[in-house]
Amino acid sequence: MRRKRLNTVNLDSAGEVSDSTFPEQEGGDDILVAVRSLPEAERSVVALFYVSAYTHKEIAEFLGLEVTTVQGRLRLARERLKERMLTMAKQKLSEDAPSRDGRFGERVKRLVRPDELKSEQEMPWSGGKGTDVWTMIRAALEGDLETIRTLVDTDSRLVECYYQYRRPLHFAVQEGHADGVQFLLDRGADATYKSGNRWHERPIVIAEERGHEEVHQILEVHLSEKRIRSPR
Repeated sequence: MRRKRLNTVNLDSAGEVSDSTFPEQEGGDDILVAVRSLPEAERSVVALFYVSAYTHKEIAEFLGLEVTTVQGRLRLARERLKERMLTMAKQKLSEDAPSRDGRFGERVKRLVRPDELKSEQEMPWSGGKGTDVWTMIRAALEGDLETIRTLVDTDSRLVECYYQYRRPLHFAVQEGHADGVQFLLDRGADATYKSGNRWHERPIVIAEERGHEEVHQILEVHLSEKRIRSPR
């Protein structure tokens, strides 16, 4: 089956998952041993979901599978690992991901940050100055509420700026930053937005898939209030 390539950072390295993706640790590591013991099909999906932070649809698009198949494999992996070990594995895998390894830092920066977002010029297609858009996206990912607030107070358009067809709200939701999500919603972020790409999801779906209960509740309340204010 031919796999599709997405415009993302770590997908090429995460898609083909071998034992080396989960290296042995001194003294042995029960979590990594458990992950390596998963069938290859489940191990690949676990790596893409927990290391690279892709949605069910993105994984399905890349691997050429149905979304229900991806969901099924994740469910089986969770059952095998058990909830306690899964939490530990998620933390460990995130620490070991190439994007967090200093040896890959400069290479990742070159891959991720487009030249256009290194410029002080206005970028109409991104919704602000290039450098401001990039700083906003990074702040949303990192949960840096102070920076988000400063940027939005300076240029309110940045609430809805774009990077790879996603807005700051998507990145804040993905990482579970409840305060950042609430602030962006209060400043007018569109909680119903998803790009034209068929594998992209609305923020509330991302929160549900990633198990960010507080963020999911914030979005649910916001959407309910919006429906009340704007009845059909």
